[in-house]
Amino acid sequence: MEGLRIEKKKIRVVLFLREGEKRTGHVFLSPSSRYHEGRETVLEFFNDENSFFAFGTEEGVEFLNKKHVLMVEVEDVQEERFCFCPGSRMEKVKIVMVDGREIEGEIGIERVPYRMRLLDFLNLSETFFPVKTQKGIFIVNREHIKGVHPWQK
Repeated sequence: MEGLRIEKKKIRVVLFLREGEKRTGHVFLSPSSRYHEGRETVLEFFNDENSFFAFGTEEGVEFLNKKHVLMVEVEDVQEERFCFCPGSRMEKVKIVMVDGREIEGEIGIERVPYRMRLLDFLNLSETFFPVKTQKGIFIVNREHIKGVHPWQK
C-alpha cells in the first residue's frame, strides 16, 4: 500500500468554521498545479471540485466539508504571488461574515471588459476568493458573506 501514497506539500493554515470555531493545522497540497508552474495554491485547493478535504492537526488527520469553512488564514508567504492576476485593480473592502466577523483588506479585480465592478467580482462562480489584509492572505467563502462594503476613505 505504501506505493499508492501521493506526495503532498503540507501548508499551515487557520480555519474559521461555522459556529465561530477556529482551528489551526495543515492542508495537503499537490506539488504541481494544473494552472501554473509550481505547487497547487490554497486558493486552487479550496476551489477544486472535492467537497471534503484532509485537515491535519497534532491529534491526527480528519476530513472536513468545505461548505463549513467561512475563511482560511494562510500562513505561507508564497501564496500571495499566486492570488492576484498581474494588472488586477486592487479594491479596498470591508467584508462582514454571517458570524459577525469583519475582514478589512484588498481584493484583486481582473481588468475584463464588462466585468470590472465590485458587484461583478462578488457574483463570480468560484466559491472562495483571496483577500489581502495587513495580517496576510485570507481565502474567503462567498457563501458565508453577509455583506461587502467598499472601503470608506
